[in-house]
Amino acid sequence: MIDEALLQFIWQHKLYKPANLTATSGESITVLHAGHINRNAGPDFTAARISIGNTTLVGNIELHLKTSDWQKHKHDNDPNYKNIILHVVYENDITAHNSDNVLLLELKSAIAEEVLIRYQAMSKEKTGIPCKHQHEQVPSLVKESWLNRMLAERWDEKLADWQVQLKNTNNDWRNLLYHRLAHNMGFNTNATPFLLLAQSTPLNILAKHRDSIEQLEALLFGQAGLLNNDKDNKYAEELKTEYTYLKTKYQLSPIAGHLWKFLRMRPANFPTVRIAQFASLIHTSEHLFSKITEAQTLEQLEPLFTRLTKNTLSLLPKNWDKHHSIILL
Repeated sequence: MIDEALLQFIWQHKLYKPANLTATSGESITVLHAGHINRNAGPDFTAARISIGNTTLVGNIELHLKTSDWQKHKHDNDPNYKNIILHVVYENDITAHNSDNVLLLELKSAIAEEVLIRYQAMSKEKTGIPCKHQHEQVPSLVKESWLNRMLAERWDEKLADWQVQLKNTNNDWRNLLYHRLAHNMGFNTNATPFLLLAQSTPLNILAKHRDSIEQLEALLFGQAGLLNNDKDNKYAEELKTEYTYLKTKYQLSPIAGHLWKFLRMRPANFPTVRIAQFASLIHTSEHLFSKITEAQTLEQLEPLFTRLTKNTLSLLPKNWDKHHSIILL
């Protein structure tokens, strides 16, 4: 019997027949990237990429054993599930799929019976890793080749993501660097909202306000949807006033504040603090792209990023309280 953990594993490792996947509404689906499994609150997979005809969609994917689980888990009223690009189920048990018109994919017919049988056999193993006893039987050459292949596949996957992002920025390498820096500032947990923040806040606008750290923070916190309505927080009110003006001036649209994750994170890694550090990085990193392209060796690059890291971290002690308190409740 299949459970949701197995369905996630099958989706993550593509243990299904990838050809001829079709949504219940009739559209042909090609899975370009399964996404990154999410161990926090929200959708099961983030930053996935699928192709619907000639259109590529990037976003979150939710998995359930049955379509009706969407309503049972109350996702229809949860803002965390408003940006789902695909709802994957093992079995479609209802005729009307009421999930904000999200594409629905039934995976049951694409999963080989052998996968389920092997899973049931392996789940009965008493060892933590069922194939542990077979490890020593594999020749070292095979292991090395396998590891090299996985490394190459991982780089190919990263390169494919970067190529999509480069295309979306009209082949502007400076914007690609900006987006990748933002993505990495969020680590694994907040990488996707950080990327969405960068995509919703054009680099040329931030460049116009690079000399003012307050305006940079107003733009980034405002675009992140993290400026609350707490009248007692003077600093947040100052940023909100500045952001209201800049938002109107540049016709900006913020992302949803609920996308940011705070659960099970150390305070130093809270997105509020990381956004403040990102603002500081932009404030102190003029002509960063040019300096990177001019570098000829790794040794020439290391001091540049070490300096930037020290500059952003040096702001943390004096700004800790005000950035820690800017949280959407």
